[in-house]
Amino acid sequence: MADLEDLTISPRRSTLTIRFVYFGKLRGSDAESHVVELEFGGIRNLKMELPADYEPRAAETLEDIAHREVSGQSYFDIDMGDVKCTLAAETLTLRVSDVDCPKDGHPS
Repeated sequence: MADLEDLTISPRRSTLTIRFVYFGKLRGSDAESHVVELEFGGIRNLKMELPADYEPRAAETLEDIAHREVSGQSYFDIDMGDVKCTLAAETLTLRVSDVDCPKDGHPS
């Protein structure tokens, strides 16, 4: 699980970017927390589900990302608490940076 910071959809660039803070050590880093960006490129078949009683605070964590292949295409199922997202993507770019997070869990 990680704290969700931002989710951006860019129709012009055909991308969906998820930015979150991961609390824990990563191999090759001494930092205790990291800002992680996942950029899904060449997206298609984007579906987002929000319940009728959607509460933004119920979507503050990134719970799970699952990958599956259907007829040679990569699909991703993203669980952000109350928000569920499914999409096909041609590319996935990972960006990670070390960050010092105060006790509230958000980068300064």
